[in-house]
Amino acid sequence: MAGARLYVYMTHRYDSLRSALYLPLILAVVWVVAASLRPESTFHLAPILIAGIPAFVTSGRRNRLWSTTAGLTIAVLIGTGLAIAGSLRGPSLLPWGGAFLETVTFAVVAALTGVAAAARDSGASQRPVTEASAPSSATRITR
Repeated sequence: MAGARLYVYMTHRYDSLRSALYLPLILAVVWVVAASLRPESTFHLAPILIAGIPAFVTSGRRNRLWSTTAGLTIAVLIGTGLAIAGSLRGPSLLPWGGAFLETVTFAVVAALTGVAAAARDSGASQRPVTEASAPSSATRITR
């Protein structure tokens, strides 16, 4: 019985992480295609969405941390590839640096937001049950 529960837990966790990375990978493909077609434009939201979305579509602290790390890695690698290919020639919203620095900065800020969401989630879901908070058998519900 315990082995079945462990199997269900492990497969659920794996599916959750895998499904959390589908959307960032799809967005990364869209970003690469759009940046290749219009290299003079900067797609400011792409690194934010790629790095930030995984933390908000997964549940559990550990899954959020892993998926946020994966999203940040995807955003930085795609941004680096686009910069090397010369497809990040558009303007930057930052007062310093270019589009590549903006990509890395926005991805890191989105990832930190995801980590903060994971830390906030961990406090509420992992509180130990004490005798004072657990319902007792002597408690009666009356109408």
